[in-house]
Amino acid sequence: MRKIAWVSHPSFLNHHNSPGHPEAAQRLVSIEQALTAQQLRPYLERLTPHEATMEELCEVHSHAYVKWQWRMIDKAGKAKARIQMDSDTHVTEGSWIAALLAAGAGRTMLDYLCTGRTINAGFAAVRPPGHHALPQKPMGFCLFNNIAIAVHHAKKLDFKRIVVIDIDVHQGNGTQAIFYDDPGVLFFSLHRWPQWPHSGWFDEVGVREGTGYNVNIPLPRKTGDRGYLLALKGIVDRIAREYRADLILVSAGYDAHQHDPIGEMRISTIGYGRIFQWLDALASDLEVKLAIFLEGGYDPTALGESVAASVRALTAEPGVVELHPQTGDEDPRLVDEYIESAERHLAQYWTWLRPDAT
Repeated sequence: MRKIAWVSHPSFLNHHNSPGHPEAAQRLVSIEQALTAQQLRPYLERLTPHEATMEELCEVHSHAYVKWQWRMIDKAGKAKARIQMDSDTHVTEGSWIAALLAAGAGRTMLDYLCTGRTINAGFAAVRPPGHHALPQKPMGFCLFNNIAIAVHHAKKLDFKRIVVIDIDVHQGNGTQAIFYDDPGVLFFSLHRWPQWPHSGWFDEVGVREGTGYNVNIPLPRKTGDRGYLLALKGIVDRIAREYRADLILVSAGYDAHQHDPIGEMRISTIGYGRIFQWLDALASDLEVKLAIFLEGGYDPTALGESVAASVRALTAEPGVVELHPQTGDEDPRLVDEYIESAERHLAQYWTWLRPDAT
């Protein structure tokens, strides 16, 4: 068995725990319980995240927004009360430190992975999540865009062709917005369509120099392991290889699980293991590091078991990649139509998607 870097912190449990809110501390508790139950703790190299600096936050977010967020959370702390930043995003007294640590986790993980280490993968088990956070406002449970802050740090480490793969059931609109004109970041989002945040159709491909480097693969309701693996193998794999990625980051949302109360998709626990087995194989083939960031996933038991399945895939010795689906799609013909439409549209930007590609 191999080891992976594991970045987490007790302060993440102090971010809000509003009654009835799906993004709660129990998510991380369930992950730790599943890792213990499946005897995976010995394969985790545990790291303590540093707190993101103002400079690091402002590489992604406006200075005015960062100061506003600090004032709002400070107000919650002084009042000893919960404050809603928007209709979905809540903060309490412990949210500021948790958010800074979540935003700094990527730097900690990348510095560890990319300075001569033999460990090739890392997992940041953080909250609050990040991929919906926009440059000037919070959104969808997210305060700072953790993975985007990590991408900026990766650029300082001289990575030139960075791939971000978002498998959360909700489109990674914040990450998309931040890198929409940047050819140095190839962004993929596989997500349910139609679905909040109501973005992410396949024709959203980027602008200016970034045109073609923003890849959306919308999938219909009740897509299962079959559809996700088809999209990953048929589109993501070929584009990432043509791009010649030198680093892969993953927004790991587990809310497409078949038991998730929000997602209405059908990925199985085994399916998540196979997705991460595929990610591990892709990173190995490209000889790059793999850095993973926790996003959604709101059935605590399903989340814990699926993260454990992902860790097991990343720590197992490399071998034959088992990609046979565990769950099918409710409407496989519609899934195929969505994927084929995306593939046809993206073929104008990526040679390896064209019918005559060899």
